[in-house]
Amino acid sequence: MVANRPEKTDAWMPLWIGAYLADTTHLSRDQHGGYLLLLMAYWRNKGPLIDQGDRLANIVKATPSEWRKLRPILSEFFDVADGMWSHGRANDELAKATQNKITATSKAKAGAEARWNKSSKNASRNALSDAPSMPKAVPEGMPQALPQGMQEQCPTPTPTPLGIGIPALVAKEVDGLNTHNAGVCKTPEGDFLGQTTEPEPIGTVAARFCKAMKALGIGDVNPGHADLRMLVEVGATQDEFEGAARDAVAKGHGFAYAIGIAKKRRADVAATRLTLHQGALPATAAAPHPHESFAERDARNQRRQWEQLTGRIHPENQKQNQPMQVGEYIDTEAKNIGAQACLTNAN
Repeated sequence: MVANRPEKTDAWMPLWIGAYLADTTHLSRDQHGGYLLLLMAYWRNKGPLIDQGDRLANIVKATPSEWRKLRPILSEFFDVADGMWSHGRANDELAKATQNKITATSKAKAGAEARWNKSSKNASRNALSDAPSMPKAVPEGMPQALPQGMQEQCPTPTPTPLGIGIPALVAKEVDGLNTHNAGVCKTPEGDFLGQTTEPEPIGTVAARFCKAMKALGIGDVNPGHADLRMLVEVGATQDEFEGAARDAVAKGHGFAYAIGIAKKRRADVAATRLTLHQGALPATAAAPHPHESFAERDARNQRRQWEQLTGRIHPENQKQNQPMQVGEYIDTEAKNIGAQACLTNAN
């Protein structure tokens, strides 16, 4: 296991073969073995060995009687004092190895910090790109918060305009559908419902929607999909994506198909809203004679024609107190012809 892994200075030991052989040409095979085992134990112990006969005998794998023969020869390579076996060359190599380890650790730490700082900067940039809006800079000297009485009423949340695939005008029409990231803002009377909420980053919302779609059988979800993030920006809800996911699974399709369904439904709703009248229907003009018969209508038209030709109010209309509708100027001859025609029709 990693927890039991020896440190770097324990994993290896430098052995200068030329110097070793020059100092040990007089040793026997057993003495070579005992000396090397003592050096290895010294290295692993990172310092002097305790001068205990049975302990040292176990290190060199010797019996007590064998150790009594090996000790006088092997002790020549050590400084035996104060109950310890110390080795000068081994101490020097240990010091070098420790310093090398410190240097390597410092370099690794510096490299890790550089990578971490780079990752943190990238994460900050990504967080800013995911943010639904950027607050405007406040000039120096301006208070960080306006008095509560000057705060405006909370407006309808306005999401980022739509991207590719749906016109910006459609985005404007579906603003009212934005519900997933609509925060609560303060009013002069106080906090609405006594609380405020921060809008979720688009990446977080997209990941949550993908998790819900995956639970319904969509395996190839992608929180970074451009159309998914665009739909999240305009306020698409989890129910919409879940419905699209069910339809896609029923037809044997995957994530891209489900996103296409959700996008098309949004576009259809927006297009419908563009073609329908907004607000209350205008009052239609009432007919001037709602219960008029055909004969009465013809008589009224004849009176209006007489008025246009003569420039005078028809006597019948005077009785009904209807305003005269004067037409274009007609000379005297035309008036006489019109009058005669009307009298003929009357007879």
